[in-house]
Amino acid sequence: MKVVIVGGGWAGLAAAVQLIKNNITVSLLEASRQLGGRARLIQFGKNRLDNGQHIMLGAYKSLLLLMKDINIKENQVLKRLPLDLKLLDKNGACFHLRTGNLPAPAHLLTGLLSARGFSLKDRTTVLRAIITMRLSGFKVEPDVPLQEYLNRLGQTKKAVEYLWQPLCISILNTPIETASTEIFLKVIREAFFGKKSDSEMLLPIDNLGACFPDPAMDYIEQNNGNIQLGSRVDSLKLSGDSIKGVISNNEMLEADNVILASAPEHTLKLISSIKVLNPVTTMLEKIESLPITTLYLRYPEPVSLNRDFVGFADCHTQWVFDRDRLTGDTGILAAVISGPGKHMKMTTEELSGVITKEIADHYPMFPAPVETKLVREKRATIASSVGINKHRIKNESPVKGLWFAGDYTDTGYPSTLEGAVRSGQNCARLIINE
Repeated sequence: MKVVIVGGGWAGLAAAVQLIKNNITVSLLEASRQLGGRARLIQFGKNRLDNGQHIMLGAYKSLLLLMKDINIKENQVLKRLPLDLKLLDKNGACFHLRTGNLPAPAHLLTGLLSARGFSLKDRTTVLRAIITMRLSGFKVEPDVPLQEYLNRLGQTKKAVEYLWQPLCISILNTPIETASTEIFLKVIREAFFGKKSDSEMLLPIDNLGACFPDPAMDYIEQNNGNIQLGSRVDSLKLSGDSIKGVISNNEMLEADNVILASAPEHTLKLISSIKVLNPVTTMLEKIESLPITTLYLRYPEPVSLNRDFVGFADCHTQWVFDRDRLTGDTGILAAVISGPGKHMKMTTEELSGVITKEIADHYPMFPAPVETKLVREKRATIASSVGINKHRIKNESPVKGLWFAGDYTDTGYPSTLEGAVRSGQNCARLIINE
């Protein structure tokens, strides 16, 4: 059996590894000159950095097991921390929640009870909400915006602004006013109601390529797989309602199975003219993409947040990461804004100035940065909005031998690296079962 995988992101690589483990011949075609998909590398002076700062969770079981399968040692690429949220507002006030040392979910409850910056009413309403979520089996029917769901549970303004909203935008990259409660509750269940380690945060201590794509490439090529960079697939080759291969660089590459692990917009281009796939095309057209913006700031001397990252309340900037503490990039901070907003209409100069000032307001002792680089990843994730799961396509397709993989497929999970890996692996299992 020959399988061609179109797209070298995390979904495509996960599928390739799974297939090769089962002695299936794989050729992976990637249009760009590097693997990783939307998680790519950029140049910032002498540093090569990711196009955005990432946080993973201990609940990302599929990803962590996959890394282990190809002999990636977690502690060599990721820094594991207990859930530790600290948010500063413009007046210098602080909200700080850190999970306790008890087993889950008691670790979360003790963290809430000791949270700094919450009143008794704030704590009580949050605890009541968590109990309600658990009693409902973390289900909501029909799906509603998370803001509406939290209002039903009587959450205080402060509980929403300092806890639920930061969690929502970090997990779903979707504004709380439109975010899917269904998807949000699924992640909350997996992160906080399994093992205590599931809620721990995993921060890369190297670029994301070292975390999985680079070792995956080595594994694939060392096990008779074939990876071709700079190979754009222009069209699919069908015979009746069965796949026969792909056309890349004006050449036909035959295959018994083809996995489209490309971004939604690229997948749409490849299938839009295939009549039997019209229902899939219609679903893909309803998927909306949302941005993540990152500003890297280089300071003339070492600066420190005195922690790995901190959040800002009532600012354009949502999170600031200390790259020196995480990766050894001395003097570099990474400021992140997830989701859409007014900042997307600002010029690069305007937004860079706004973020720089917000950091200076919170840390007036810092010198002025000598260099900045703004990265707007306009299609960073799909929008995990209400009802989106109804428009997410299955791994299978009406064309025999054609499959779909990616964080936008019907995983039930938000558009994350974990979702991409789950989709790719499931796609591979379906081919193996056939």
